[in-house]
Amino acid sequence: MKNILYIVLLVLGVHYSFGQQKEYNFINFSSKNGLASNTVNAIIKDKYGFMWFGTEDGLNKFDGHNFTVYRHRENDSTSIGRGAVMAMLEDKEGNLWIGTNITLSVYNRSLNNFINYDFTKIGWIRSLCADHNGNIWVGTY
Repeated sequence: MKNILYIVLLVLGVHYSFGQQKEYNFINFSSKNGLASNTVNAIIKDKYGFMWFGTEDGLNKFDGHNFTVYRHRENDSTSIGRGAVMAMLEDKEGNLWIGTNITLSVYNRSLNNFINYDFTKIGWIRSLCADHNGNIWVGTY
């Protein structure tokens, strides 16, 4: 009886140890690879498979190979709003909302530009959330 118990425990132990062996591969990206800044405040993956990184120096879209960097341009009202990107949200329609220190921006995918809302009098945007009715909630500091 002891031998059978030892064999069962041995088989289960070997099976369990093989089940736990997973190898993960990590790739590190930095400003050397095209990321706007090495300080990333927010990350989101959209419904199209793009990875978006909110940094101290703008918004970065990663397609799996290359970064596209969106920075505020003072004379262009359709560029992303001023400030470091602190929060991001994709709503149920697939709109990407970006919260910076002082601006709420919505990315217009068809025109590849932004609609901006000034939050300087309200406060720094720290978080974004959507409720079941589709309302966007903005958490400020």
